[in-house]
Amino acid sequence: MNIPCAVTRFGRFVNDLTFGADLNRLRGVIHRFPNSSNEICLTFNDGPSGYSTSRILDCLGKHEVHATFFCTGLQAQENPDLLRDILSAGHQVGSHSMTHPHFHQSPVPLVYREMSRSRTVLEQIGKSPVRLFRAPYGSFSWEVRPIGILIGMPYLIGWDIAPKAECAEEAADFILKETTPGSIILLRDGAADLETELSAQISRSAAQVIEIAIPKLLDKGFVFKTVGEQLARPNH
Repeated sequence: MNIPCAVTRFGRFVNDLTFGADLNRLRGVIHRFPNSSNEICLTFNDGPSGYSTSRILDCLGKHEVHATFFCTGLQAQENPDLLRDILSAGHQVGSHSMTHPHFHQSPVPLVYREMSRSRTVLEQIGKSPVRLFRAPYGSFSWEVRPIGILIGMPYLIGWDIAPKAECAEEAADFILKETTPGSIILLRDGAADLETELSAQISRSAAQVIEIAIPKLLDKGFVFKTVGEQLARPNH
């Protein structure tokens, strides 16, 4: 299926508009949810990796926490049983593209193929609808929104909490310090853009971070929701 010319023209037109505005808001990206009931979202990018996905699922299950996993189509093809494990445990799956390119450096037809193909693959493997999309590197170029609406994946999900520390304890401390009601926390179950060993280290670190942070966030009164549950709120 070819992308309608209007989508391409839209992207080229809007790319030149409005300096100094909140561009992510204009692009339709949700970075946090407006609520005062201590509800937060825990999300994972780049999986299912096969490195620590099962450990992450075990920790989430232990604390009865549901999360949202933004998976690449390629990783889902390589680890289909893990994708099904994520869904069977009650977690939500969103798309993180097919092969994790940088959309700001990609032509519109490639963006369309990456989004469309990943959704198809995830739904075929998981037998569950995929309505959420998170762009690789957070590079939500202007054409992502109309393409998402066109193919049935209209919700663009960013984040407001993303620890950068390599040490799991420091990353957990950052999450505990910065998380507020409505936050969307980003961790990575591997790294689609790095070589194998570094990707495995990142996945293991994510597992360590949640093992430290989840009990403390629960103690602070936070309630974990999937992105879909938050979107279902009337005031999201």
